[in-house]
Amino acid sequence: MSDRAVMERQAGIRLNSMILISLLFHLLLLSLLFFTPSFPSPKRTFGPVYNVALVSFSGTIPKQKGETAAAKELQKVDRSETVLKKSIEPAPAVPIRSIETRKKQEQEPKQDRELEKAMERIRKKVAATGPVAQPPAQAKAAPEQTAVPASQPGDVDINNKMQAYYAAIWFRIKGKWALPQGMLPDDGLEAVIDVTILRSGGVTKITFEKRSGNRYFDDSALKAIQKALPFPPFPPAIGGGSLEVGIRFHSTDLRS
Repeated sequence: MSDRAVMERQAGIRLNSMILISLLFHLLLLSLLFFTPSFPSPKRTFGPVYNVALVSFSGTIPKQKGETAAAKELQKVDRSETVLKKSIEPAPAVPIRSIETRKKQEQEPKQDRELEKAMERIRKKVAATGPVAQPPAQAKAAPEQTAVPASQPGDVDINNKMQAYYAAIWFRIKGKWALPQGMLPDDGLEAVIDVTILRSGGVTKITFEKRSGNRYFDDSALKAIQKALPFPPFPPAIGGGSLEVGIRFHSTDLRS
């Protein structure tokens, strides 16, 4: 055999040997992966490690005080200063007032001044006429009767019927009134609306005398009046063809 053939044969033997070694090595790795038991992954901890020493419990528990001793201690405590007293002023039942009555009250001082002037003229006339023309007793009696007019018993009955009529109106309005969403009775909002009521119960004018500053609250008060229309007709005791009233809406009126 030639040298070239020998070299080719040796190269083929070496290649076959390397392939065989490679196959054996891969088989060994696969067997290790399949047959070797899995090991737990190492846990990593952060921060310092503390050692805790357990201490035996002594077993002594503080005794609780008896019920009688606790009651005696409560009796010794002075609780007189902790009592809070809240004074509640009763709100008016019917927040409706007659505007005509208010105007009459404003005119009363003027009428009193005119009455005093008339009395002064009567006194001057009596003084000029002298005691012969008119006895002193009669001259004194006339001014006293003019200064103190006799009260009419029917006024009290009319006033009671007016209050009952106002209560009926307010009961109808309050049943249609509700605070806007997000408002509470303790917000302290107040609005006053003037209403002109006809004898039949209809309304000719609705205007704001006072606004609360909150548009939603004012709208709720106005809608309550509009939903309550028409009002009850006037009782026979109430005279006149119309009545102008002021209706006060306060958020506390809807407190449950």
